[in-house]
Amino acid sequence: MEKLGTYFEKSDSKYILSGERVVFLGEKEAVVHGVIEWSDTYPNVEDNNYKYNALIYMKNVNGHWTYSDDINLDLE
Repeated sequence: MEKLGTYFEKSDSKYILSGERVVFLGEKEAVVHGVIEWSDTYPNVEDNNYKYNALIYMKNVNGHWTYSDDINLDLE
């Protein structure tokens, strides 16, 4: 079984979250604000990177934090 880091390095899509700030909406809900850097590699495409501010809604389900959606704040 491969390590998760190896899988991440070999995958086509990559997401990096930085500068995150968390606001808890109670014991089981939270909203995270941060900058998402996303890249996807396609054949014959050199630059396919995106960086945007996002709000991410998270919920604690069975002791694990999950997210259901991120909202791009940079859309015009």
